[in-house]
Amino acid sequence: MTSSLRVRLLTVILLPLVIVASLLGYWRFVTAQTTATDVFDRALISAALAIARDVSNSGGDALHSATRDLIANTAGGEVFYHVTGPNGDYITGYAYPPTNRSNVITHSDGIITFDASYRQEPVHAVRIKGDGRSGAIRTLSEVQVWQAVAVRQSLANQLALRSLTSLGTMLIALAVAIWLGVQVGLRPLDSLQSAIQRRSADDLSPIRRPVPAEVTGIVATLNRLFKQVQDSLSAHQSFISDAAHQLRNPAASTLALAEALADAKSDEDRQALLQELLDAARASARTTAQLLSMERVAHPNFHDQHEPLDLNSVIQQALNEYGSKVLQSNIALEVSLFDQPAVVYGNRMLLVEALKNLLHNALVHGGSQLTQITVLTERDSNFAMIRVQDNGQGIDPTQLDQIFDRFKQAKSSPGSGLGLTIARTAVERNGGQLRAIAAPSGACFELSIPLAESP
Repeated sequence: MTSSLRVRLLTVILLPLVIVASLLGYWRFVTAQTTATDVFDRALISAALAIARDVSNSGGDALHSATRDLIANTAGGEVFYHVTGPNGDYITGYAYPPTNRSNVITHSDGIITFDASYRQEPVHAVRIKGDGRSGAIRTLSEVQVWQAVAVRQSLANQLALRSLTSLGTMLIALAVAIWLGVQVGLRPLDSLQSAIQRRSADDLSPIRRPVPAEVTGIVATLNRLFKQVQDSLSAHQSFISDAAHQLRNPAASTLALAEALADAKSDEDRQALLQELLDAARASARTTAQLLSMERVAHPNFHDQHEPLDLNSVIQQALNEYGSKVLQSNIALEVSLFDQPAVVYGNRMLLVEALKNLLHNALVHGGSQLTQITVLTERDSNFAMIRVQDNGQGIDPTQLDQIFDRFKQAKSSPGSGLGLTIARTAVERNGGQLRAIAAPSGACFELSIPLAESP
């Protein structure tokens, strides 16, 4: 199931922010740990120096009030201290210093920091050691000041929590802002959807409302689809209207002949009416077949069933299916095939249908002077041409373009006026062209189709 566009946008935008915020939170936690360590170390060093000074000045008897305040107010809580003399003798402070030292670090100024244990609790300590030179402070052997690690950790956690709270608040604010931005940004799409939903099934007019640049392609595609559907519906409606008109007269004529046949007074009249009825029925059947053929060719379900074809085999199939009708009409049929295979990429049924309709057109509309139909072939480097010409009554040069229109005929003659339309449509479905050529006598139609590229 495809997620909504809003959810996808929020995920794409917020996921990197969450990852970055998580990394920043981790970095801030580590930084808070370091910051807490530095703050407490500086406080412990200050306390150690103050204690060393006071012990030196007082001989170990008392600490100055300022030093006591410093110890009491050192960041994080209670501070412990232990002072020994040059010989390691206890002078003042807590009786026992921390034990189990670890992570001992000696700084460049001689100050030593380390982790240890005091009263079974982890502590962090600072030790200042004298160098034995003159001066009260420097003759001291050692001053140790320490503080519980839990105090440091509490401060570090507070700093990290404060940072994470800020990051979380900022992330929530960003999420809300992004959600509102996505809502506003997608509002034109919602408006477009509502406009399409409000349309009736008969409304195929183009969408003209302003839309963001990112969806203009979709709207343009929809408009093209609407146009194609509208054109298709218009074509079908026009075809149905024309077909109804074309079938109405043959049907009425057939009915009238049938009624007249029932009332015939003599065998001679009955025989004549029967022949007329058969001719009318054949004409109706031919018109109906051509109407169905027109729809099949104009909207083929096999449009994608194109394959390499040798036009010689296409011509031979058309002659096998329709040539006998030409010969039965006592019309000579002359055929000239390609001297070598003329391979095109197309649909066999459509091309055969086109040639059969050209032969039928010559046979039906050639007139009384028609005696011969000729099929000629020619090719060049890119196209193969097939010409179907006859020696019949020909076509008025002013009507060469009109004869391909549906239900149009150059002269009053039998037929439905669909044959040439079917032929042209079938040829165009194969990427070719069909045109009428002015000829000294008779009619001439040229079918041209691109040759298939050599492998």
